[in-house]
Amino acid sequence: MIRSITEQERSALLERLCEEEAYILYSNLFLRADRCIALAQTRNEEICLVGTYLKGLPFHAFTFHAWAGTEHSAEEMIGAFKEALRLPTQEAVSGVITVSEECLSRLAIPHIQSRKTMLLMRWLDTTLLLPKSDYRFLDKSHLDAVNKLASEVGMISFREEELTETPHIGLFSPAGDLMSMAGFHIFHERYVEIGNIGTSPAHQNRGWGTRITSDICRLAREKSPHVYLCVFEENRPAVAVYEKLGFVTAARYAYLECTL
Repeated sequence: MIRSITEQERSALLERLCEEEAYILYSNLFLRADRCIALAQTRNEEICLVGTYLKGLPFHAFTFHAWAGTEHSAEEMIGAFKEALRLPTQEAVSGVITVSEECLSRLAIPHIQSRKTMLLMRWLDTTLLLPKSDYRFLDKSHLDAVNKLASEVGMISFREEELTETPHIGLFSPAGDLMSMAGFHIFHERYVEIGNIGTSPAHQNRGWGTRITSDICRLAREKSPHVYLCVFEENRPAVAVYEKLGFVTAARYAYLECTL
């Protein structure tokens, strides 16, 4: 049986889910609930599979978690999500599914077109930051420049709303060009997730990415002692920057492009 998660069940899941093993789903359920559709599959009246759909992204974004000792197919739940979203149930749509690599072995996901590994990294060594840069806070007046940079570097999860919902900062050239930026996907006392980090191609390989990441980490620490980020494992230059600043890999996720 697949159905919506009740508020009582949502609270109970807080105790069952490991934040890092189920980080994306955990964030959706508890820190981004206003943007999230959450469904559960039950066996013998106990939840055995949970899925969420995150609204507001430029692609269909699903994440799942199945508990150890059980094996599942995601296909029925995907169909339930398509009904909830009023998508054509008989037509294929493209989407992205994220699931922890540890959980993937007990979850059958249909029609996978490509797979990447996404690292969840946690900031542990806070002594490695660079001196503060001369950054500026970004606002709506910078939106055109921010959208241009986001497009140039392929920020797949950037939402314009984040520019005003959470602090975002930028480094500018003497001519006033936005060289590098960084901000947040999650900005909460429980933990923060930095993101929207990128440097324009014209200004890459000059250390600006390391500087802006150092700066946003300092701001993140003022909000919460628990600082995370997500990055594709294949993006070795970015991973090297994060490791240089004291981040370590906390969990690994499969990022699956699928035909649903």
